[in-house]
Amino acid sequence: MPGSSLYAAFDRFPSRKGAAIHIDRFARTLFDATGGGTLFVLGGPDLPARQVEGNIEGNIEIVRFCDEVENFLDRAIRFGRRLGQLVDHLAPSLEIAHFRDPWSGVPIVLRDRDFAAVYEVNALPSIELPHLFPSIAPATIEKIRATELACCDAADVIVTPSHTTCGLLASLGVAADKIRVIPNGADLDEPRPRPVGAPDDYLLYFGTPQTWQGIDTLLRAFARLASCASSSAARMRAARGSGTSSSRRSSVSTSGSSGASRWRRTISRPGGSTPSFPSRHSPIRRGTSSRAVRR
Repeated sequence: MPGSSLYAAFDRFPSRKGAAIHIDRFARTLFDATGGGTLFVLGGPDLPARQVEGNIEGNIEIVRFCDEVENFLDRAIRFGRRLGQLVDHLAPSLEIAHFRDPWSGVPIVLRDRDFAAVYEVNALPSIELPHLFPSIAPATIEKIRATELACCDAADVIVTPSHTTCGLLASLGVAADKIRVIPNGADLDEPRPRPVGAPDDYLLYFGTPQTWQGIDTLLRAFARLASCASSSAARMRAARGSGTSSSRRSSVSTSGSSGASRWRRTISRPGGSTPSFPSRHSPIRRGTSSRAVRR
């Protein structure tokens, strides 16, 4: 396998999720710095299990975990086991590994190793999973939290896009001197016309209306602003259709900002996905590749 670096993420790549953008940018930077490497991610029936990209020598290999496992935790555990086998194979030449979740972290940092390890903390499953799976047992969440903290302790460096997450990790006992905040960036499109019917002042939230995103707090803040009631609006656009939209609408009503909110459903855009390597603008090759193999 090419290169001396590894990037691992328990997320599908490519996809239209924000996670895929993070994977693309972080992994691209890592592989540019190390001359290539291996990307281990989730896949599916429409993506090759193995795909070689990069320069003429094929300096980047994408390896996908494509097993169809319905239970989330079972899938995460099997993903980690497969990643562990990959790390065993890469370890003799591996210089640095970067991971973005505890499922990837266990096989990377909770072992004897000679390579550097970076933990990219965008979110903590111990916080998000109870919202996604309300029936999950508290004891399971405690085990996940313990695993997260073990990965934080074992990693050489932790990066996060949020000062809030940085503060949370520090409050949980993670050494503050190993945490680096790298704020999210954006590739801005050309200016577009104002939305039809938009008020003089408005805020656009574009994303999933999940409870942990703090939308309720945003709406209550709007209700507290006198100017909001008369001249401002919160324009909500859900990036993915979700059953949480009705609860968000209820929050609008109870927060007192229902008259100042406009809701828009998902707007699909045709074509394209997160680009693969190395060209920032080239489309990912789907289904087959010049070096795709079956696992």
